[in-house]
Amino acid sequence: MKNLDLEKVIILLSLLLMPVAGGWIYMMDKELKEAEAAFRSCKTTIKEIHGLHLRIKLTKDELNKEGEDVDDAPTYFQNRALASQESGQAILTADQITVNQKRETAVRRNGRGKEIGKDIEVSVEFKAKKGRLPLPRSFINAFIFNSEMRMPIWKLRNITMKNSDFSALKGRSAPKTLEISDEWVVTDLVFARRKPLK
Repeated sequence: MKNLDLEKVIILLSLLLMPVAGGWIYMMDKELKEAEAAFRSCKTTIKEIHGLHLRIKLTKDELNKEGEDVDDAPTYFQNRALASQESGQAILTADQITVNQKRETAVRRNGRGKEIGKDIEVSVEFKAKKGRLPLPRSFINAFIFNSEMRMPIWKLRNITMKNSDFSALKGRSAPKTLEISDEWVVTDLVFARRKPLK
């Protein structure tokens, strides 16, 4: 008799819990479908998200390395320039590289909101005894590449250069030869980095 009563209780509880379980399964199925639809509509892949995460970590690590402080910028860019010379080259020396802070600009949220950081620009000059030092284009490209790759927080903001055959000319004069040398005078070279407010 007791077993019969226990079976009735189990059956009764099952009847009562079935709608609850069914409702829970329905809600879970609905959420899974919504998540699947959101995942399919998302254009960013897991691989891209992982890549961005690694870049954030890399940037964080770079903040603790040489050159993060603007006061360290001269040493940083001098080292990058010297390291950009090919083996056996003697294009320039450290005292021919001048790095100066150009300006500091406030960065605001959406352009007009609260200040969230500052953009700091530094200019790099390659000086000869008189005027600016002519440089091979391969060296200029290597210097820019090494400066940005070694520390991603520094980005090239502007560069202006002229071929040495033309830099000393005035008016519309041009060299008589059709060939020009691979010596370039960099008249403006600016790197910038963003410094968030703490």
